[in-house]
Amino acid sequence: MRGMSLVELMLSLTIGLVLIGGAITLYLESRQNVRVTDAVNEMQENARFALAMIEPDVALANFWGVHNWGTTIERRARDVEPLTKQVAIGNDCTDTWSIDLDVPLAGLNGLDPGWACLSADDYKAGTDVLLVRHADEDAVDAANIEPGKIYVRTDQSPRGILFVNAEPAGFGTQAENHVLETRAYYVRPYTFIRADGTKDGIPCLRRIVLADGGAAPRVEDDEVMSGVEDFQVQFGVDTDGIVSASDGAVNMYVDPDNPVLAQPGVRIRSVRLWLLVRADSFDVTYQDESHYRYANLDYTVDQRGDMPQGYRRLLVTQTVAMRNL
Repeated sequence: MRGMSLVELMLSLTIGLVLIGGAITLYLESRQNVRVTDAVNEMQENARFALAMIEPDVALANFWGVHNWGTTIERRARDVEPLTKQVAIGNDCTDTWSIDLDVPLAGLNGLDPGWACLSADDYKAGTDVLLVRHADEDAVDAANIEPGKIYVRTDQSPRGILFVNAEPAGFGTQAENHVLETRAYYVRPYTFIRADGTKDGIPCLRRIVLADGGAAPRVEDDEVMSGVEDFQVQFGVDTDGIVSASDGAVNMYVDPDNPVLAQPGVRIRSVRLWLLVRADSFDVTYQDESHYRYANLDYTVDQRGDMPQGYRRLLVTQTVAMRNL
């Protein structure tokens, strides 16, 4: 038998190399597709989690238990005898920030709030801040009142009062106690500080909360979700009340600093939220060429100095209807 010639052997090797190369290419492309799919799924999951944290807070704004008349509640910030004259709230953002029930919902349009509880270095410039105040949904019996928490007691008169430690008397039989909740959502330009003192540069969504401080209430700062590059807010307003009776429908969406919000008769009917979520993994081959348009913003990544290339991004939005405003 003559066997194989050199030409036949080289041809066989070439065909084999082509087949092996194709298989390797297919494997690498499949692996890259899996990484991309995992990154997108992770961003979607993170976005859903963050929105699931914010949405109930926003929907409950101005809920005080039995009624939604915050201006009738005694010992609030603008009352003649605010609760802070009796109880010190540790690390509060202002003297009466936690108990300013006259403002159940507010926002800051890309501005550092300048609060004592939030350092300027911990606020990412250009992102919005959303402030929400309300009572917790669940009523608390007098026997279950815990020290270190602020409660709001309301009845159908409508009357209300803020208190700590002991349930106040003088209310109707339908009165209820609810824990006071004050929260502010914002974006920090980093998630954690390394051992050498440097910051990781991964932005994250956080919230400032009125919490149980043990013996006394205090304000704390919690992480909601890492990888959130931007947080924007707009209010859906019913402006019909300026000149006639309100019809309950949203006429337009405005930024939190729009002067129309201060006009008499204007009612906030909904809140629109945007989150720009960034993938955890860096891909040197990826260039984000998307054109982002939302909340009166219009930009590309290359036009921004605070958004590095090499990261996949996902923009999500949700509109929350207001129940108590």
